Amino acid sequence: MSGNNCQPVRFCTPPDFRTEFPSLVGATGPTEPWAFPFFFAGYATIDQIFGYWKPPFAVNITGMQIFAQQAPVGGDLQIELVDEFGVSIGLIGTLAAGQTQQETNFLTQYTLPGGSYVQAKAISTGSPGTEGGYFTVTLLLNQNGGPSGAFNAGPTGPSGPTGPTGPAGATGPTGVGVTGASGAQGPSGPTGPMGPTGPTAPVGATGPVGPSGPTGPQGPTGAGVAGPTGPAGPTGPTGAIGNFLKGTLVILNSDRVIPNASETVISWDNSAYDDLSFWNILFPAAFNIPAGVTRVQFSILAQWTASTVGLRTVRIYKNAALYATFVTNSSEVFTTPAFEVTLGDAFYVTVMQTSGGNLNFLQSSVWSALVIKT
Repeated sequence: MSGNNCQPVRFCTPPDFRTEFPSLVGATGPTEPWAFPFFFAGYATIDQIFGYWKPPFAVNITGMQIFAQQAPVGGDLQIELVDEFGVSIGLIGTLAAGQTQQETNFLTQYTLPGGSYVQAKAISTGSPGTEGGYFTVTLLLNQNGGPSGAFNAGPTGPSGPTGPTGPAGATGPTGVGVTGASGAQGPSGPTGPMGPTGPTAPVGATGPVGPSGPTGPQGPTGAGVAGPTGPAGPTGPTGAIGNFLKGTLVILNSDRVIPNASETVISWDNSAYDDLSFWNILFPAAFNIPAGVTRVQFSILAQWTASTVGLRTVRIYKNAALYATFVTNSSEVFTTPAFEVTLGDAFYVTVMQTSGGNLNFLQSSVWSALVIKT
C-alpha cells in the first residue's frame, strides 16, 4: 500500500472541480445588457464627429437612445456611428422632430472588436436656429461571446504545517579598491603673434556747391468784381426714411426659469415691432436676416431676479457658431458693434447663471436688431 493517502484524487490540496468533478459544474444565466453614453454640448452640426469609446473586449451594439434638452424642429436629428477613420459602420439612430427622447433598436446588431473604437456623427438636424442640441447618445450593448459555467466547489482541505526557516548566512566584508593617481597635465602652447592692421584709405574731397538762380518777379493781382447773390430756391419735400433706420424688437409674455449652470436658449413670445420680418413665431428663438440687409446691430436687455451670488452670462450665436459673449453679476444692457450679414444668416440668444439654484430671466427682458445699412 502506498504511503501517499492522497491518491488517486488529490484531496490533500483543493481539487480542480472543472476537470476532476465536471458533473458539479452548472450553467450561468445570461449577462444583462449594458450601455455607454456619448455627450454633445451645443447645437447639432452636420458632419460633426463626437464621443469616443474603445472597449478592451468584443461587444455587440444592439441599439441607440437619444435624449436632447432642445428638441429639433423642422427636421429629424439623425446620429450615425462611425469607426476611427470616420467611416460609417451602418448604424443610424433617430430623434424625430419635436421629440426630446427616442430609442432605436437595430435590426442587425454590430460586433465591435476589442481594441477598436466607435464614434458618433450628426448627419441631419432640425432647421437653422432649432437644430436640436445639448443631447446624449447612449449605445445599447451586450458582451460578445458565450456564457461561462458556474463552479460548484466542495470544501477546502486543511493546509499542512510550515517548516522552520534556516539560519541566514553571514555577510562578507565589502572590499574597497585603491584609486590610481591622476596623470600630469601638459603645458599650454604659446599664443601666435597678431598680424599688422592695414592702412586706412583717404577720404575724397567734397565738390563745391553750385550757385542758386534768382527768383523771378511776382505778377500783379487782378481786381475781381463780385456779382449779386440770387434768391434762394424753395425747399424740397422730406424724403422717406430708408430701411437702415428700421428694425425688430421681440418680448416675453412671462418669466423664464433658468436652472443653475445650464446654458438655455431663449424662445421669444411676440414682437413689439418687426419692420423687415426678422422674426417668425414658427421659429421663436431666431432672428433671420431678410433680403437687402447688409449690416445690423443687436441690443439685449437682460433682466434677472435680484441676487448677489454667481455670474450672469448672455451669448449670441450666428449660424450655430458662437459670435459674442457678455458676462456680468446683475441685470444689464449689452450692445454689439454694427457688423456685416448676408441673406439667411440665423442668430439666437442663450443665457446662463451660477447662483447655485434656479433664477428667473424676467419678462421685462427684450432683444432688438437695428438695420445699419441696406
